Amino acid sequence: MKNWRWTVAAACLAVLAVAPVLAQEFRGSILGRITDPSGAVVPGAVVTVTNEETNVAVEVRANHEGNFNVPYLLPGRYRVSVTSPGFRTTEQRGVIVQINDRIELNLALEVGATAESVVIKAESPMLQTASVDLGQVADRSMLEPLLLTSTVLNLANMAPGVVASSSLSFGGTMGNAQNNIAVNGGNGTQAGNDVTIDGSPALAPRQSGLAVGVPMSDAVQEFKIVTTMFDASLGRSNGGAISITTRSGTNEFRGSAFYYTQNEALNANSWTNKRVGLPRPEVDMYATGVTFGGPVLLPKYNGRNRTFFFFAYERNRNDNRAAGLAFVPTAAMRQGDFSGVLAQTGAPLAIYDPLSTVVNAAGTFVSRALFPNAIIPSARLNPVGLAVIDKLPAPNLSDVRPQINRPNWSADMLFPQITNNTSVRIDQSVGAKHRIFARIAAPQYQQAPSPAYFVGAYSVPPNGTTNLNTDTRRHRAVTLDDTVLFTPTLVGSFRLGYTRIFTYNLMEGDKQNPADLKLPQAITSQQIAPAWPIFEIGVDGAPFIGSRPRLSVNDIWSFMNNFTKPTGGHNLRFGADLRVTRWNENNPGTQANGHFVFNNTLTRSNPTQSTTGNTSGSAMASLLLGMPATSSNRGIGYTSPLTLQVHYGGFFFQDDWKATRRLTLNLGLRYEIETPPTERFDRLLYSFDPNLEVGITVPGVGPLKGAVRFVNDGGIGRRQGELDKNNFGPRFGVAFSPGRNIAIRGGYGIFYSSAVNNIGTPSTDGAFGALTQYVGATGGDTLPIPGVNISNPFPNGYVKPTGKSLGVATDLGSAVTYLYPRRVLPYVQQWQFSLQKQFRGQILGEAAYVGTHSVKLFEDFNLNELPDNLLSNVTNVPNPFLGLLPPASSLGQGSTVRATQLSRRFPHFTNVNEQRDNTGRLLYHSLQMRAQKRFSRGLQLVANYTNSKSMQYFQYSSVNVRKWRTVSPLDYPHIFNLFLTYQLPVGRGQAFGKNWGRALDSAAGGWTLAFYTHYKSGDALTATDTNGTPIPTANPVTSGSVKDRLGDRLDPVTRLPLNPFFRPDVWTRIPNFGVSPEPPRWSWFRGPSQWTQSATMSKTIRVSERFKVDLRMQAQSPFNKVVFNNPATNLASPAT
Repeated sequence: MKNWRWTVAAACLAVLAVAPVLAQEFRGSILGRITDPSGAVVPGAVVTVTNEETNVAVEVRANHEGNFNVPYLLPGRYRVSVTSPGFRTTEQRGVIVQINDRIELNLALEVGATAESVVIKAESPMLQTASVDLGQVADRSMLEPLLLTSTVLNLANMAPGVVASSSLSFGGTMGNAQNNIAVNGGNGTQAGNDVTIDGSPALAPRQSGLAVGVPMSDAVQEFKIVTTMFDASLGRSNGGAISITTRSGTNEFRGSAFYYTQNEALNANSWTNKRVGLPRPEVDMYATGVTFGGPVLLPKYNGRNRTFFFFAYERNRNDNRAAGLAFVPTAAMRQGDFSGVLAQTGAPLAIYDPLSTVVNAAGTFVSRALFPNAIIPSARLNPVGLAVIDKLPAPNLSDVRPQINRPNWSADMLFPQITNNTSVRIDQSVGAKHRIFARIAAPQYQQAPSPAYFVGAYSVPPNGTTNLNTDTRRHRAVTLDDTVLFTPTLVGSFRLGYTRIFTYNLMEGDKQNPADLKLPQAITSQQIAPAWPIFEIGVDGAPFIGSRPRLSVNDIWSFMNNFTKPTGGHNLRFGADLRVTRWNENNPGTQANGHFVFNNTLTRSNPTQSTTGNTSGSAMASLLLGMPATSSNRGIGYTSPLTLQVHYGGFFFQDDWKATRRLTLNLGLRYEIETPPTERFDRLLYSFDPNLEVGITVPGVGPLKGAVRFVNDGGIGRRQGELDKNNFGPRFGVAFSPGRNIAIRGGYGIFYSSAVNNIGTPSTDGAFGALTQYVGATGGDTLPIPGVNISNPFPNGYVKPTGKSLGVATDLGSAVTYLYPRRVLPYVQQWQFSLQKQFRGQILGEAAYVGTHSVKLFEDFNLNELPDNLLSNVTNVPNPFLGLLPPASSLGQGSTVRATQLSRRFPHFTNVNEQRDNTGRLLYHSLQMRAQKRFSRGLQLVANYTNSKSMQYFQYSSVNVRKWRTVSPLDYPHIFNLFLTYQLPVGRGQAFGKNWGRALDSAAGGWTLAFYTHYKSGDALTATDTNGTPIPTANPVTSGSVKDRLGDRLDPVTRLPLNPFFRPDVWTRIPNFGVSPEPPRWSWFRGPSQWTQSATMSKTIRVSERFKVDLRMQAQSPFNKVVFNNPATNLASPAT
């Protein structure tokens, strides 16, 4: 399907060969034509563009057709002057250049002496007559009143076609900001938009779109989101590009400082809390920051007009709190005495002796003996179990009688999150030929939970492991840029960028001495670091202790260059974007220092019966006996670390052709190539070869075929996949201006997604790691194995990494997961047709039809999935793999296996998981409307509305025919946003209160309102069920009328959602092992719609000519509008 693009590209390859590309140019351009009073062009006219705040000037000459182009201008206000012999000097002031703008400014000279001047008083144009991109810019006039502590990424909703966060709430950058933004369907995922800061890439690799080092809002000059891109300099995106430009110093020293605080005294109680009678939750957060910039003044050096600096620092602290509620052992229980404990049913708890278990000849459970009075003899108490249970906190709810799963301990847990964000920028003008800037940013984030609740905590109910780790992130970002004026008509820009993303996680157990738990050498000798293993005893409602270390260091190197050359009516641009991404991941997993689970199965009266209504057994009793449960992924071992690298190259050529005075054509071509990952030590699978003979013949099955293949082995290269070379992206746009205030625009382009930013978390195969499973009993924890317990957990030794040594025998009898080696980059076809009109009062209106077709989207398949007609067969047969496959594997042990296992495509594997196959696609159509008013008469606003439809087409299975057509999870038919700032006309000199005295004006005058509201249709839902087949094949069938099934139903009196949210009784459930014909989601079945608001009232108090104080009050949900979460929709769940 891509072959036709080779033909389209062939004519441009010669140009690309000499273009050594810019992912995203954040600076703007002023271009136009110089004419005389008769309309004839004035060749050779000198055009000087001067920044009004720094006085840095750029001078170019008009070419033989009178055209000029001044590129690489930092966002700001400019003065444009034109001189030519025989004509008066013509000057236009206040020309506003925003991120990546191409401002068309056609100037007519008047005959006269050059010493005479003509100053044109005109509004800076808002129409886009030189490009066809769609998007939105927020400059300082919008950023200052709307944002104080929020990340600027929250302003992405300013553009139509965007699905993003609906909140402008507290948070700052918090170390890294979630690029949780989908543009025009977004390939069905809220990730993959290119994000740059001062032109350098800011996306963390493989983390689904995390933007790293986003500057504090007070350090941002402008924010821009481009939603349709027909400029070939933009790429590596699912369809959207976000550009952030930081502030630079000026010729005047300017600074700011702020302090923000929020606590429960300022907050209203939530609707949910009020409904159940709970008080307002405790809140304690603050933010403080400073900025300072100006010219660099040193002894014997005056940097005005040439050298500037800007410094910014922000500190955020958010003290998250959570109530810990758990069941902890009493003093008697710590000695093995459970005589005073109640079972979860309220009956007295009984404890059974697992070593007394009796089974019959077939291994079926018969009986167990009771510990008299539920007291475990002291001689049976395990020293490790005693040491572990001693580390749990003592009860502090003394009036509560001990009962399994009934909390008798509580704690007010504190999880402070602290962010420090520092950045410094230097701008230097070196003569008339060079403009250089450098920026260094050092954001840091740490979450350090208070250890006051108990030492070594790993998980505390009801919050689990949330916020219990010490999370340290230290990032660095460096950008160096040099813009060079080679000739009056040739300008180049060269940029070097480096970003480091450092993340280090530790639990409290990582800081403890394993000797404190009396651990045997069988555990401590295999730990990757001295620490406490995870001891999981949650079935009783108890907290856990343990450790889980993780270290991640990611580096992104980038070099970008861009050249601009106007010639005749053509403005030519070409360049390159080269990146090297490295990520070093050491995430050894929960078993790295040991992970053991204790439940009540071994101390119950009958381990084979349901736990419902059970009055015997306790996880704490099992712990005291030193007898963990047998679990397939519990024991000791590790996941191998990774040291991966990916190279990327993007190359483009763009011709912005001013065909006539009213018509501009944007013609471009981009080529992109991204290598599959390589691993420094080749610890990667390459593929799964279905025809590779294993060399084993299984009775009743035959010779086994299908085995894994490794990189850098057997003639395979080091890359984890084939190189995708066919990534040409043509771009075409047309802008036509039939009148002075109207522009008609349209375009088409192809854009390629980034694999490295959307690949998830690649992992090495189990051959490069190892897990020695704890096996302490057989028959589903029915019959304990003599002598095996926590003090002697691995009597048969340890499983060691095999690497590539087993060859085709790797992973036999187990599951295997690999990346599809012939995967290619997903791409998006994008088109738009739009109409812009500029009205009086600096008002712009825009209406557009925007469509996208995302192709070759990633899907994951289990190649060993059972055919639908075999799902109901649950019979067992003698295990033919016994003695042939590794005894530690799932299929290599046990006397029987499911009969259906022998019918799988690869019966010697449990699952064969193929990831990142290119089988999905998405189609998006929308009507997008936007209105913008630039600041005048105290008012500015941006409003947009999107009416859209987003449909997914996925195969879902490589074995069974699915090919569902369904609405995308990001399908929202209606989205509306309004951003508004208004200086209230109240106070001295205003329409109301113009004669007020100073005291009254100081209190009631000079206020500014900033308001934001967001409306979005509810999420598309699906009703799910459980019938022995995976979701969504178990989904119930729709029945009854649509009205009965609609979720967003309101009580006609209270206007609150009805309970239940939808009626389960109107659905027809699929029988066991049946397959639903329904798609995963329905467009008519949706969760509650969302309507949120934010409002800020601010007042400037001028203390002196150069000093002022801003007072600001911010309110989230000022109308107390409730936003409900989606309901439970699983028919098999009692909560539904």
